[in-house]
Amino acid sequence: MSSDTLTTIAEAAPDGTASPRVVPRCRLGQWTAAAVVLALIGLALGSVGRRHARDSERTR
Repeated sequence: MSSDTLTTIAEAAPDGTASPRVVPRCRLGQWTAAAVVLALIGLALGSVGRRHARDSERTR
């Protein structure tokens, strides 16, 4: 993974030592893009399936 995957927030502890806390980033854009790509793949496969069914009916 790249270093920008996680955001670190360093907070000073009462005794003076730093205790970093790792917080995952919300990547809404990546989830949205993945959903769009999956929807387009589903539409393409459905179209191919319908065309194959229609072509096989014509040859009977």
